[in-house]
Amino acid sequence: MPQQDFTPLRGKASSPSIEDRWEELRANIRKMWPDLSKDDLKEIGGDSRKLIALVHQKTGADIHEIEERIAELAESSEGLLNRVVRSTQHAFSTASEHVTEPIAQAYTATRQQVVASPVRSVGIAFGAGMLIGLCAASLINDVQNPPPRRFW
Repeated sequence: MPQQDFTPLRGKASSPSIEDRWEELRANIRKMWPDLSKDDLKEIGGDSRKLIALVHQKTGADIHEIEERIAELAESSEGLLNRVVRSTQHAFSTASEHVTEPIAQAYTATRQQVVASPVRSVGIAFGAGMLIGLCAASLINDVQNPPPRRFW
């Protein structure tokens, strides 16, 4: 892969950058190039140019080879991230299904109750609204005019 075709770790917002996955890649980079220390990788901070230069300096490896191995790491990490995203999406959809059904049942039951006895429902709603309003007013009053402290 020629130098000009190499996509740096920073930039290019079209897909998740290696910089976003830097923490995950750090361990794989150290396995691939054990001569790099944790401090070296912290100093790089996800910049591919710095990584290439440092690996070349520490190992003497060919720059094109380093670029290819970094690209392989990025591709393998992309697959890992896609699996994580898919499992997270699946968990979210499953959770939303479990929440949606009880809410729909509660809505249906409430609607049936309102249709069956509208006057009673309005009275309950009015009473609940008054209670919530009084509580809110009391809290606002306590915040604006805190009660005196009692020491007994």
